[in-house]
Amino acid sequence: MKLARFALVAGALSIFLSVSAAPAPSERIALRTIAERHGMTLREDGEKSASLIGPKCSISCFLDKSSYVVGGICVYGQGAAERSPRGITIPLNDWKYVLEPLVYGRKIPEVRCICIDAGHGGKDSGAHSAALNLTEKSLNLDVAGRLRKLLQDKGFKVLMTRDTDRFVPLEKRSSIANCGKADLFISIHFNASESKTAQGIETYIVPRQGTTATARLSSPLRAQDNVFCHNNKFDDHNLLLAYSVEGKLIRLKGVRDRGVRRGRFCVLESVHCPAILVECGFLTNPTEGAMISQSPHRQALASAICDGIVSYIAGYRL
Repeated sequence: MKLARFALVAGALSIFLSVSAAPAPSERIALRTIAERHGMTLREDGEKSASLIGPKCSISCFLDKSSYVVGGICVYGQGAAERSPRGITIPLNDWKYVLEPLVYGRKIPEVRCICIDAGHGGKDSGAHSAALNLTEKSLNLDVAGRLRKLLQDKGFKVLMTRDTDRFVPLEKRSSIANCGKADLFISIHFNASESKTAQGIETYIVPRQGTTATARLSSPLRAQDNVFCHNNKFDDHNLLLAYSVEGKLIRLKGVRDRGVRRGRFCVLESVHCPAILVECGFLTNPTEGAMISQSPHRQALASAICDGIVSYIAGYRL
């Protein structure tokens, strides 16, 4: 009983120390300080933006946006740049948990098995374009199948959460990856919007514990935002994987970069390895939907995702 009580106290203390070690959400750091500490050059690009230029990459930030452009790729953080007596500042957490991992990278564990999740299926059709007669569940499965072949050709073991038009519960999808000891989890989706002008590629990861999802940057924290999910163990590697895949996808002709974003997707939260969810374009955009309907474009999407995975495994460096 004493040992059990000691373990409980020690566990609680460990959680407290890990939480208290993180900077408070309100803490900020001056771009000038980052430049001085990390051998970068600070350049102000007009009144509303500034850039950090380093030997490995450039980082652009904006006074009115909660996103950065890192090496030409959009990545969302938790707050916009602000002017202060110290000069332009950004949230300290954005530097520590968004920008610094991308600048310096992380050691990438060995990857042998990759789980591909074709989103939706069966009774769950997902997004739909009546004008182009496109259904998301079929397109997800098509791209997932193409990606499977590309990865198998490179020698990876591939698990599929579904390889036919059937409904698979979200928790079952995570279980397939975990039971199969997958080293990466890639969920394939297509997007939709009430606005026909919405277009582009988005790659999602789970938010870090204690932070909001990208879509709610100005909203107060909800109870579940402070809950640690199992996939939070891979926060830095999630970011690096998403960044690498997004970077390859936006090189495709006619594709717009909507950035690396964070969302509390159930299919990602319980996965025991780095995990991303890729929104491969908007079915509801007439131009993008027409591209998606073409087999060569879907093959290009699968190839870009495969290339992003391989770049991540190789140890992505800017």
